[in-house]
Amino acid sequence: MQYTPVALDSRAAAVARSTSDAALFAAWRGGDARACATLFARHTPALRCFFRKRLPSTPIDDLIQTTLLGCLEARDRFRGDCTFRTFLFSIAVNQVRRHLYLLERGRRRQRELIRVAVTREPEPTPCARLIDQQRRGVLMSGLRRLSDEQQRLIALYYWRRRSARAIAELLDVPVGTVKTRVRRARQKLARVLKYRDVGVEGRGERVDFERWAQELVGGMDGVAARVEPPRERDARAGAFMFALAA
Repeated sequence: MQYTPVALDSRAAAVARSTSDAALFAAWRGGDARACATLFARHTPALRCFFRKRLPSTPIDDLIQTTLLGCLEARDRFRGDCTFRTFLFSIAVNQVRRHLYLLERGRRRQRELIRVAVTREPEPTPCARLIDQQRRGVLMSGLRRLSDEQQRLIALYYWRRRSARAIAELLDVPVGTVKTRVRRARQKLARVLKYRDVGVEGRGERVDFERWAQELVGGMDGVAARVEPPRERDARAGAFMFALAA
């Protein structure tokens, strides 16, 4: 919707210029469209200065139109407790506040989009997925080269995240023995992965057990595996141990 001013002839314009805002508003309320046009024409220059001063980098024609439309809609609610100019500029102030609110909301959305774009992990490429699948297959094959006891220790320590003390109580052995056996199992697996022709990138590199343990349990979505509840993680670990025995 857009406000379209009513044209006045020279005589009517001269009479209107000598009429007060209160008289023009009363005539407008009585149905005189020319009185409305005179009021708006009288105060539009002041509105233009008002908006230009508060929003210097914003096109103000739309704000003026919105203010005049707001005045049209609120006419019957005006009780004459203040001057027409005060009434009109109170609507203009609300338009400034609304405009600033929308600007800030847009900036917040933009900042959030930038934050998400920066922090979001990039989607793996098909080549990266293939390499990951190959690497997990190699790791599973390497784990099968360990003894049953070493497989169980790796599963308890890395997948079920049991402490050395908890494993020692479970197996009824000293804590130092558990640490030694876990270290030996890790070293044996590292040797298997180092000297085997795995055919993927990273051949011979230092094994990051924490990272690949999570990837094996969590499948492709290693991040989800890191944050899932312990009960679900234990269920995944059980499935992993079943796969090792297959």
